[in-house]
Amino acid sequence: MLPILFATTRVLRASRTAVGRENGYDLLGECERGWSDLASGWRDSVASRLNTKAAAAAEIVLVLAITVGHRVLRVIPVDETLPIFMLGWLSLWLRRVGWKGLGLARPANWGRVIALGVGTGIFLQVLSEFVTEPIIRHLTHQVADLSEFAPLVGNLKLAAIYFALAWTWAAFGEELTYRGYVLNRAADLGGRTPLAWSFGLVLVVGLFGFGHSYQGIAGMIDTGIHGLVFAILYFASGRNLWASVIAHGVCDTVGIVAIFFGFGV
Repeated sequence: MLPILFATTRVLRASRTAVGRENGYDLLGECERGWSDLASGWRDSVASRLNTKAAAAAEIVLVLAITVGHRVLRVIPVDETLPIFMLGWLSLWLRRVGWKGLGLARPANWGRVIALGVGTGIFLQVLSEFVTEPIIRHLTHQVADLSEFAPLVGNLKLAAIYFALAWTWAAFGEELTYRGYVLNRAADLGGRTPLAWSFGLVLVVGLFGFGHSYQGIAGMIDTGIHGLVFAILYFASGRNLWASVIAHGVCDTVGIVAIFFGFGV
């Protein structure tokens, strides 16, 4: 029955179009163009309302509520990065910005970006091991709690899963969410002035560190420092996300390899 209905619909569509064209008027085409113009007008209207400081403030409040809902109240069952990412995707789509507008665009020099990303990722792990972690341990008398990763030690299958997550959800997901969406939306609050970008930087570093609360206070501080370096790299690259994405992926990869061989857990 359904194939017959579909075939009949196609015949009617073709006949209407043919008749309309014979008379110099394409009724179906005019209807489709009308709907397209209506949809475009609706998007333009929504975009004009969302490209405001008030809308940016509302979105930042939602970001904070999502974070507290998962990390503190435990009423959101999934990691806060996912709903914040979805909020960012919706906001960008409605505002006609897109991820490219936040820096997910082809860099001018891939070689420089890759070298910068790889070098920064390795540097961060060395910095943590020999500088920041000893200082944090001295100040807080605590070390980062990495017990959640204990099953990774010597587990090649689990390591492969972590590598995949490191280069997808962590490298791309977290960079697009925090250095991309949240940082830029926070800067919108102050008209993207230097002070507004500074506020966004502090907010993103705090949220990124707090997002690793399962590692304890020492882990949150160390991760916050990582987030700061990723953000600085984002600015140094002309607000292009690729360098921070690569740095994040390399940093996590080195960390996974270290834990696999029993270091740090």
